[in-house]
Amino acid sequence: MSETNNIEPAENNQSVESPVKEDVNKEECCAVQIESEPEKTPETPAETVQAESPESENPSEPLQETENSEQKSAQEAEESARAAIEELIKLAESGDASAQLKMGRKYWKGTEIEKDVEKAIKFYALAAEQDISDAQYELGMIYLKGTDVEQNYEKARDLFLKSADHNHIMAQYNLGILYQKGRGVEQNNEEAVKWYTLASKRGHSLAMNNLGQLYMLGRGTEPNPTQAVRLYRKAADKGCPGAFCNLGWAYLTGTGTDENYDKAVECFTRGAEKGNQECKNALIILGNDESAKKEAVDWYINASRKWGVEAQYRLAWMYMNGKGVYRNPREAMKLYRRAADRGHACSQYALAMIALDDLGVAQKDSRVLEWMMMAAAQGLPEAQYRLGWMYQNRKGVNRDLKKAAEWYMKAAEKEYPKAENAIARAYMSGWGVPQSDEEAIRWYRKSADRGDAEAQYRIGTMYLKGRSVERDLKKAAEWYMKAAEQGHEKAIEAIEGAEALLKEAEKPQEE
Repeated sequence: MSETNNIEPAENNQSVESPVKEDVNKEECCAVQIESEPEKTPETPAETVQAESPESENPSEPLQETENSEQKSAQEAEESARAAIEELIKLAESGDASAQLKMGRKYWKGTEIEKDVEKAIKFYALAAEQDISDAQYELGMIYLKGTDVEQNYEKARDLFLKSADHNHIMAQYNLGILYQKGRGVEQNNEEAVKWYTLASKRGHSLAMNNLGQLYMLGRGTEPNPTQAVRLYRKAADKGCPGAFCNLGWAYLTGTGTDENYDKAVECFTRGAEKGNQECKNALIILGNDESAKKEAVDWYINASRKWGVEAQYRLAWMYMNGKGVYRNPREAMKLYRRAADRGHACSQYALAMIALDDLGVAQKDSRVLEWMMMAAAQGLPEAQYRLGWMYQNRKGVNRDLKKAAEWYMKAAEKEYPKAENAIARAYMSGWGVPQSDEEAIRWYRKSADRGDAEAQYRIGTMYLKGRSVERDLKKAAEWYMKAAEQGHEKAIEAIEGAEALLKEAEKPQEE
């Protein structure tokens, strides 16, 4: 629901790049423009001015001669620039692709020559036919925006596809937008995911943010809030305002990451500083300025009506937690159900968890298992993990350790840390799966290497006890410290013991 350039929802906030760019290779979280050829001033030999002697009868003559000399230099420079343009045109007309691209830009921008759209298109097209990716992309942008030419999404798509084949990052990003919005192509979220992924791998922050939204919503891919949060973090690190907003809501609602109010406020603050309207509204919702809250809440209410499930999900959280509005669990349930009925996996999961925990609802929802199953069937790793937990702990279902392990594995394969740790414990104990110390340490390692504190603590304990690994007191202490640095309570308690272990490990061993 967040914005990148304009106020738009997280599921529909993609701003199509503007066709006026200063540097094609420099990607920023804002409107991008077609690269303009830097203006060149041909070097002209300085005109030597002979100063008059003091005996000159007319003291104004030196000044007049200087002005004439400057005019002459300017005329020569202009003639030199005109000659350079004429030479460039000859090169372009003779088939030089680089010259064709330069002339396309000059005619389009009116740089060093009178603007001429028809000639700009002609030279861009000639360069594009010679497989010059920048020409293909820039001409595609002209047709996409329809500035001074008839807008033509199909031509834009065809040119972007050619440019993207040469790994042009902006062409890849804009193809993602075209496929997501169905402009010039049949709407196809799977193709949008494909192109956003390619641009994201090359560091495009807007592509990362948009791809994260698709993972969060489960469009074109199975829903995976954990992966969405990873993408939001990367985009935010590059300064994308919309990513700060999406990441802030992830921290606030505990979606795809552990709930963390302070980090949410930090993200909203940074996004607001960059002008993101929803970040500003979120800070008002969480703040103490009661007079400003009504307008901010109205913004979310209107967004939930206009933009759909993600806005409904966020508004439901506000009602459930009494942020910006009086706490109203029934209104929250109504909004969650509205989004859940439209296939929003996170809302389905939220309904199941509310019913499971009986959070402010008069009676437990008999549909808890149904909602959880619906979210898990869509591939939501949180729901898959929670189903495993329910089967393991006999919550709403009969105990079935084999089914528990199966659901844990599904979520673990999506790199969901809690599930990775759960399946590791299953292998360690041999319930639901064959006992295997090797598999246990492998799953703990996968989670720990991505920074999961619980997995780091468990590995420390394994090195301490020599379980599944050779006993190593130094490594045990190091893993405990890594977990403790993230606030893991048991690891913090073990720090003193870890320091003692390090000292013991450093002592010379008796032969």
